Amino acid sequence: MFRVAACLLCCALTALAQAPGLPIIARADPQMVYPGTPGWLDEYGRVVIVLAGANLAPPDGDLGHPAGPEGGYQHIFVRGVSSRNVATPWVPATWDNGARVLGACASTVITLAVDPSRFLSEPGSHLQVKLWVSGGADAADDPSRATTMASPWSAIKTIDVAPAGAVKPVPPPSAPPALTRLVPNDIQLLGGRPSYRLKLYGTHLNPDAGSLKVVFNGDRAGAVPAEDRVHYYDDDGSFTKNGEGLIHVTIPERFRLSGPGQLRVAVMDVNGVITQEKVLTFSAPVVKAAPRAIPPVAPVSNAMAAPPVVAMGPAAAPGTVAPGVAGPQILRLNPTEVKVGDHAPAYRIRIYARQLGSEVPKVVFNGEEASAVPAEDAGRTVDDNGATLPAGERVLHVTIPDRYRRATPGPLAVSLLVGRARSQAVQLQFTGGAVAPAVIRPLAPLAPPTPARPPAPAPVAQPTIRR
Repeated sequence: MFRVAACLLCCALTALAQAPGLPIIARADPQMVYPGTPGWLDEYGRVVIVLAGANLAPPDGDLGHPAGPEGGYQHIFVRGVSSRNVATPWVPATWDNGARVLGACASTVITLAVDPSRFLSEPGSHLQVKLWVSGGADAADDPSRATTMASPWSAIKTIDVAPAGAVKPVPPPSAPPALTRLVPNDIQLLGGRPSYRLKLYGTHLNPDAGSLKVVFNGDRAGAVPAEDRVHYYDDDGSFTKNGEGLIHVTIPERFRLSGPGQLRVAVMDVNGVITQEKVLTFSAPVVKAAPRAIPPVAPVSNAMAAPPVVAMGPAAAPGTVAPGVAGPQILRLNPTEVKVGDHAPAYRIRIYARQLGSEVPKVVFNGEEASAVPAEDAGRTVDDNGATLPAGERVLHVTIPDRYRRATPGPLAVSLLVGRARSQAVQLQFTGGAVAPAVIRPLAPLAPPTPARPPAPAPVAQPTIRR
């Protein structure tokens, strides 16, 4: 009996030691929102707020926990306060309520996307955020009703909107921008499918959206826009070190080396100021091939075996899969539509698929297998927002090459190639403005035909009289 009581006491103390602490939201970036200024919205039309602090996740390390009103670990609530100090009710941070969490939550940082039609657009108004943390998935809406260990509510954090007529202050001149490092700084051409998506770290980079471009081999005219605005948290949610800013870019095909060599990389801001170059190496280690055994000679047959043929059906609508298709299967795309002439970030798409195997698939556009593009990853079982995908489903990423970005509305067929097996194609629609129908003018009435004149009679020859 004593041992059982001691064991129960030990378990209780261990659980108490692992109980979530009080969440602290120390700061918000930005703290003041200036509607209408460059960079106040991201490429998807949202206000992105980065909340930083402590104890924003359970005390089990930065594992990246899901947030949400059902089954989440972080229970984030938002409300608006008008310029007249009239507050709306507290609601969970879901997109239907005007705010949602981007990616998974770590113990020190949460990224919140806010709908400007609901919050942060009225001059002098405010957005308020509070949260509590549970030790496990919990669907309660208050820590007092939690079914797992839970923290108290955090203090309320308020994000402000500048008053009408306020001008966003211009930061004083600072040190010139600098590119500090590349990740990866070496791309292996052998031993798997390389990823051409880079992380560029730098200091004193202009944080305005769409202002930074990446210059390869000194080609300023062919500079590639960065895929995102400068931010100060890494892909795993942790803060960057030494004040470094981070942007992402995918190397265009024209700069990808097929053999060992070097690629010079620099960053240029909207004013044409360019950083010093960093060198990205392409390496192909020499691998000594093992001696191959000579296979036995098969008997010669009069019939020639036909090579296997992968059956291809018509392009399916987004989100549909034809039954009975072997090999890789595309379930859906995100996004399914791209506006003609959109910015570069819109061309990076997510492909949800099954039966991918262990190797990195290739993405085929418009059925051109010879120009297939390796996917940027082998496929993950966790979505970009931290949600676990259904069993057997994986998500992979690819950036549409320049030559397949349509200049007019229409479909782009997308399929996957794994070895010699190819999936059915799914259509990605390029959309644009409506085209005005042609104006058909009525024809003028036809005039009655003019009757033809009868031909003149031929002259009659006169007889010649001889005398």
